[in-house]
Amino acid sequence: MSTPELYVVLSNTSGKQNVGTYLRMASAFGATQILVVGSQRYGTHGAHRAHKYVNVVHFYKFSEAQAYLKERNCAIYGIRQHDQVDSVAAHEVLYQGSSAFVIDNEIVGLSDEQVAICDAFVLVPFHVTPRTELVLDVAVVTTIVFHHLTRPFKTMTSNNMNMRYI
Repeated sequence: MSTPELYVVLSNTSGKQNVGTYLRMASAFGATQILVVGSQRYGTHGAHRAHKYVNVVHFYKFSEAQAYLKERNCAIYGIRQHDQVDSVAAHEVLYQGSSAFVIDNEIVGLSDEQVAICDAFVLVPFHVTPRTELVLDVAVVTTIVFHHLTRPFKTMTSNNMNMRYI
């Protein structure tokens, strides 16, 4: 049985996006690729050499990224910050097979184009009374989701792979 693959889908409409944090996060959880959608210009400041372990692929449109992921039999999840009717708590999802996560890294909330490519939506629930101004950092939320995704695999870190999950 092959190991499920993890993909990260980022928006880069402004051409100024810094993907360094997401490269580190993707590397730590053993992601296969980061898909950058929009402008080909992006920074990797703060990646701390993580770009050596995670391949970055560029697409101009989210529909192109969706087709690419579907060719790889990926379920595409959108990560949401606030509870919505169609969202499921990340720890309640039974992840099966390869998965891709669409992240709202440029604006608060997923854009219409991002929503259109998603098969389902996950969120990290707050354990307090919800308030519209209560928002966690997107990288923190994404890391929590990735923790829940990788937990069933009971992966161990390996010193010879720079502490990546394998």
